[in-house]
Parts: sequence; C-alpha cells; structure tokens
Amino acid sequence: GGVLREFHRRLDPPPAPVSTRGVEATVELAEDATQNAVVMGLLAEVPPEDRAALRVAVALLGDRLAFRVREELGLAYTIGAATRPFAGRTRVELAMATRPEGVDRALAETRRVLADFRRARIDEDGVLRARNALRGRAIMRRMSRVSLAASLGTELLRDRPAGAGRADIDALAAVTAADVRRARNRWLRPERFSTVVAR
Repeated sequence: GGVLREFHRRLDPPPAPVSTRGVEATVELAEDATQNAVVMGLLAEVPPEDRAALRVAVALLGDRLAFRVREELGLAYTIGAATRPFAGRTRVELAMATRPEGVDRALAETRRVLADFRRARIDEDGVLRARNALRGRAIMRRMSRVSLAASLGTELLRDRPAGAGRADIDALAAVTAADVRRARNRWLRPERFSTVVAR
C-alpha cells in the first residue's frame, strides 16, 4: 500500500483541466498520406454514479456515427467512440480515419450527428442492446488469466481497489434510459469538444 501510494505521488500527473470550450488544431501529414484522421474529445470530472451511463451514451453515439458517416455516406474507413480514464478525469473520444478529400465533410457530419444526438430519443431497448454489448466485450477481455492479471495490475497502478474493473462491468447492467439521457445532457455538450485533424 505505502509503496504504491509513493509510486502514484511521484509518477501520476496532476488532474488535467476539464473541458469547458473546445479548441481546434490541424496536424500536417506527409504529402503522400492516403488517410487522414479526425479526433474529437473532451475531458470531464464525471462522478462515479454517472460513469456507467456515460459509457452507454457514448456507445449509442458511436453507433449513430458509424451508421451515418461510414455506412450511409462512406466517409470513414474506421470510426468509433469511447470513454477512458485520463489524468484523473474521464476522456470522451470520437475518432475516425478518412480519405484526404473527404475529411472536411466527415468532420461536418460528425458534428451534425453529435448535435442531433443531444435531441435524439433514447429508449430502454436501445440502452439494453448497448449495455449488453459493452458488458459482453468487457467480459470477453477478462476471460484469459493473462488479461485478468493485466486488469488487476491496472487497478493497482490506478490506485483502485481490487475488483473495481468487474464492478464497473456490473454497473452497466443497472443503467436505464433515464440515466443515459441525464449523462448525455450533462456531459456530451458539443461546444466542449476539441478537434484535431491530421491531414
């Protein structure tokens, strides 16, 4: 316990500032690059009671992005949305790879889907499918002894109690549509997302 606390004191960065207003940046790639990338994200101080619902909300958003930007419009090779711990906060990230000639439209459509999601109907059936998919993937990642050991090691390095990862998975089972709507409305505000385009 004492050794790990000292490890955290020396190596952990201070909590990153939360996102209040997004910024935009462009990174120039080599002239012959065949793919561009778009990443949108924010950092939030999400309390434990909102974390599972936010994961489900982001999963639903990711499904909408994939359907619209990749399947309907063909503007992305890959696209996804996720939440992750980062520097004492929760990071929400939307990321895609796209063709150079389609990057501006792909970004515009991503922003449109994000704005529309704020008004979208969220029902219990959709939440059930999303939370079951999240739980299934998380459980599969913990199936092997190596993966389970890595998960337990990560909990220790993040100064979390043993079994916290499994508790996170179990928390998904209790998420309701009302929880997801609350988390979406509180945390997924388009004006807080920063954008980086690699072109």
